[in-house]
Amino acid sequence: MTCFYNEPSKDVRFDSFCPHSGSRWPVNVRKGGWRPDMMKTLCGRFEGVLEQHSQVLIVRFDLHVLQYTEDNAQISEFMAKLNYWIKSHYKGVNEVRYVWVRELEKAKQQHYHVALMLNGNKIRNPYYIHEKGKEIWSSLRGTSYHISKHHHFHRDDHDSICEAFYHISYLAKARGKGYKPHHTKNYGANRLCNKLGNSAIYSV
Repeated sequence: MTCFYNEPSKDVRFDSFCPHSGSRWPVNVRKGGWRPDMMKTLCGRFEGVLEQHSQVLIVRFDLHVLQYTEDNAQISEFMAKLNYWIKSHYKGVNEVRYVWVRELEKAKQQHYHVALMLNGNKIRNPYYIHEKGKEIWSSLRGTSYHISKHHHFHRDDHDSICEAFYHISYLAKARGKGYKPHHTKNYGANRLCNKLGNSAIYSV
């Protein structure tokens, strides 16, 4: 199930770290700053997958649409279908953590950035996820599916953890957000299924 978020405040930050649950996460600071509401969502999902799995796979990709839409029906259906396929295809994978964001900048239509956070003990390479993702996106009349770098690491590998979070923190950049009808959401994520305990401090 995807939980959507109401239009947040115009709060924008420019710090190079984001504090969350006792951790300090390195942030890819852009000229326009980053949105703390979106960064909090990323932190929560990222910390959750680290707590649950000894090895983690982070998958990043971007989705483009043929024409502007006032809603997020395409990305919502895409995430539901991909989520179902991953849990059906990979034995022992019972949860898919993800965050997607909607952006509109110079183009006339919006695009989406997506980050998946997965059990790296069960899935070590995202090849088949990308192949299925392309198939699903095409069936929904999406246009390009752009693959970004993925990260597979052990939760004790401090440097790799920081590198992975720095990469996905790009989703929380302020630029490009908010160009939509009032009722349409800027981002969405999987519903949190468990309450996190104390997390380690990850910083650089």
